[in-house]
Amino acid sequence: MTFPELTDLDLNAGGRSEQALRFRRQWALLTEADPVLAGWNTRHLPGGRLLAWHPEARVEFQEADGRVVAVMGLFLRPGGQPDYPFPEDILSKPERLAEHCLYATGAWAVLIVDQGSVNLFGDACGQVGLYYKGERVASSPLLIPGVERDVELDAEYPLGPRSTWYPAPLTPYRGVQVLLPNHLLSLPDGRLRRFWPTEPARDRAYPALLQEMRERLELSFSALLRAGPLSISITGGYDSRVNLSLARSVLDRVNFFTVRSPEVARCDLRAPEQLARRLGLTHRFLEQQPVPDAVYALYDELCGYSSVGDRRAIIGTLLPLLRKEQTLHLNGHLGAITTCYLWPEPRPREFDLAQFRARLPGSARVTAALGDWADTVAHHSVGHRWDLLYLEQNGGRWGSVGDLAAALFHENVSLFNDRYLLHRIFCVSARKRYRSRRLNRDLVKSLFPEAASVGYCVDTMRLKRLLPRKLVPALKVLASPFR
Repeated sequence: MTFPELTDLDLNAGGRSEQALRFRRQWALLTEADPVLAGWNTRHLPGGRLLAWHPEARVEFQEADGRVVAVMGLFLRPGGQPDYPFPEDILSKPERLAEHCLYATGAWAVLIVDQGSVNLFGDACGQVGLYYKGERVASSPLLIPGVERDVELDAEYPLGPRSTWYPAPLTPYRGVQVLLPNHLLSLPDGRLRRFWPTEPARDRAYPALLQEMRERLELSFSALLRAGPLSISITGGYDSRVNLSLARSVLDRVNFFTVRSPEVARCDLRAPEQLARRLGLTHRFLEQQPVPDAVYALYDELCGYSSVGDRRAIIGTLLPLLRKEQTLHLNGHLGAITTCYLWPEPRPREFDLAQFRARLPGSARVTAALGDWADTVAHHSVGHRWDLLYLEQNGGRWGSVGDLAAALFHENVSLFNDRYLLHRIFCVSARKRYRSRRLNRDLVKSLFPEAASVGYCVDTMRLKRLLPRKLVPALKVLASPFR
């Protein structure tokens, strides 16, 4: 693809070029005969393979007995666990290595490459997408050579207001699939095995769970601080307030920001302003700016033309970040998991995928993909299945594509993307979780009570789930004075 010159942004003055921003922070496992983007790092791997990565991508290697393990992305080890470098006796056993990495947090993927095979797995929600075709694997679908758009899928499942993501393993490219989260994939045979959850979700005493979650979040946040300069986006919502509370002892070391654009509710602008004033935060509003066509082209190519709607509409606020290197951004993605987000009722008696499919355009391939996925969780409780549906096929897939596109501007991470934390959330009783933000509020009060001194915005997402779909537009009109 040819891009227009970035004349509206003087990127070259900072040593950057349009070429240097293509597929920023991404990587691809290719064959040695495949072309590689100019300026990228490479390493030859067993079996005639080649790993290529953008200069700003995080990649670490471990090698033993002719086998290479590559860890890509932000692999955080709260409290020093899991052990890394990995114990050498498990490098030849992909299932054991996946189990060893269960409680790493962050946004990451692991490749295990030997002479005859590639094994791969990743973080809890698939925030680092693992796109594959044949024996090639990449963090962005358009890094796989020779891909073609799947026009038949586009026709039956067009991206739009009702469908802002593709359920896994579907992608809009022929023959390209994305790995289901919490699965281990072996190539070239295509064998797929689920390795998490490893235990059922059973209700436990709330005070003990709250304490364990608080301690885990604090350990994860400490690990994140060690990874590089940190920015936290804040709004009037509950999830970003948890992130703010985790930073209570390092407020002077964190940059806080809020996006200001027509798509952002007024309450989500007022609350951060009040928080910054009361707590003495280093905070700024990122204003919407005109977006050069070249930036749209970079953004769309990076995510495979799959990030649509408000996420794409606000990228004009992020333009200053094009000039920065290794800017970590802590966001609140997946925080809705604390509310039993997709559950149809407080104690669901059945797992009926038809209720979820009704939210999406009719598509036989989507129905088949979701049905195949449901078979992998059939042995879990009904409530647990609804939670995993949100994690792996709804919030996780939507967030993965959005974070991939946003990698053009900063490196994204959510501390909710953590199997240790998620299991404890699943063990909180539905009475405390269902359509409630109690867990988030209690975490804020226990971490940083002063952060609760500013009110939260109206949870219109919760209200929309209580209404018939045809009444949602009316809700938006009624809620506008409060937004």
